[in-house]
Amino acid sequence: MKTQPARVQLTGFHAGELEVQRRAGVQEKAHQIQHFFVSRPVTEQLQSFFASQRLLYTAVRGEHDRLWASVLFGKPSFVQVPTGCKAVIDPLQQFEGDPARYQTGTSIGTVGVMFENRRRNLLNGVITNSASGKLQIDVYQALGNCPKYIQVRQLVSAASEPGGASHKSGAATRGQAELQTTQLNLIARSDTFFIASVHLDAPAESGNMVGCQLNHINHKGGYPGFVQADRSGRLCWGDYAGNNALSTLGNLVLDPEAALLFIDFTTGDTLHLSGHAETQWEAAELPGAQRAVVFQTEAWVHVKAALPIQQQGPVESSPYNPTPPVSAGNPQVCGACTLAALSC
Repeated sequence: MKTQPARVQLTGFHAGELEVQRRAGVQEKAHQIQHFFVSRPVTEQLQSFFASQRLLYTAVRGEHDRLWASVLFGKPSFVQVPTGCKAVIDPLQQFEGDPARYQTGTSIGTVGVMFENRRRNLLNGVITNSASGKLQIDVYQALGNCPKYIQVRQLVSAASEPGGASHKSGAATRGQAELQTTQLNLIARSDTFFIASVHLDAPAESGNMVGCQLNHINHKGGYPGFVQADRSGRLCWGDYAGNNALSTLGNLVLDPEAALLFIDFTTGDTLHLSGHAETQWEAAELPGAQRAVVFQTEAWVHVKAALPIQQQGPVESSPYNPTPPVSAGNPQVCGACTLAALSC
């Protein structure tokens, strides 16, 4: 098991982020936002944002001591930030089959997304108490993120009681590297997923915290089919212009461990993939991509009707989405990962 942090104080970008920023040629742009990536009290605006969430996407360790990306659910106000450096998740509701484990003394990365207005914010910390059916978290990082690649969708509770208190999930299927047709189809029709990553060193200027695992999760989006996958459990997607922090790619430089979460917003199904990832810096075959990320699955969990949600109305695609995938019968091939794009 990797060492877990006791107290975290971030002072800027870490070595992995700085390395990929240099390679991408965005050092100056990244420097302009570096002050957001330091430990500081959570603002009232972010406190209000998290209190409004029904879903909170998480990065924690879990089954087989692997990193997993997952999601917690509840009524609005189940996430509270009562002070500038403390957060509470109450109650802690996990669906049956969830591979994530929320344990005292471990790192947790979270992101909230308001799909209806394309807002997303990160809140990362250390779980200080996981008893009594709730989580208490020491927050070491809270910051906003850009609205790019978020599809507008309306999600409502599908449970008999608002917030999903009476919800019962369906069957969970588990596997190792090889993906089945059901999982491949879910990935192929997804316009959204979440990626969890870690880093094990301190910010470049601090010289402490070496060996501590800090978890991070963020949102990725595009048109259905923007993630390519095959039966071997190998996935690939293009990485496009964002806020230039490149935190996920920076984490992968230091530690290739990663996890993905796909959600079927019409059924509530969740697909959790745990494995490792690397950045491919040549992605000429993917229109508009600055680079590609290749992920290899090592374990997966697919939970039917995991979430008590229901999507209403049409989905409005982000105007920033890259070029739609080509039609079936004329697959686009990504030389970076040698996978044929799946059709919508």
